[in-house]
Formats: sequence, structure tokens, C-alpha cells
Amino acid sequence: MDIQIKTILRDMGITLTALADELGVKQSTVSMVVAGKAKSYPIQQAIAEKLGTTIAELWPGQIRLRRNRAEIDAARAAKP
Repeated sequence: MDIQIKTILRDMGITLTALADELGVKQSTVSMVVAGKAKSYPIQQAIAEKLGTTIAELWPGQIRLRRNRAEIDAARAAKP
């Protein structure tokens, strides 16, 4: 999937360096996430949004252990 993500981003005119600059992280961090060697929900979410897809489609089988603030607040609000 690594090569496909990079290729699609490049075809859209988006480099990993530009994406890293936009997110305020190192290019190597973005590269590691794209390759599936590291996990970062914010980076994965940004890539998925750019590609018009979901994290689950780009990185299938990945278990997400953390929830974002909106998910935590929604779960708390749903409790009686």
C-alpha cells in the first residue's frame, strides 16, 4: 500500500514533504506512517482526507487503540 499511497499523492501534486510541512511533523514521520511502520492517527486521517477515503481502507486490519476528543465526549454524553 505504501507505493500506492505515495503514487496517488504524487499524482495529486502532494509530496510527503509538503504534507509533513502542512502537519508540522518531519517528513520521515509521514513516510513511516505511509509505509505502515508507525501509527499516527492525525497523519493517517490527513492522508485519508486528501485521498477521499478512510483510514480503514488505506491501512486495513489496523486496530485503533485511542479515541479522539469528539469520540470520548460522545461516549460520555451517551452514558445515563
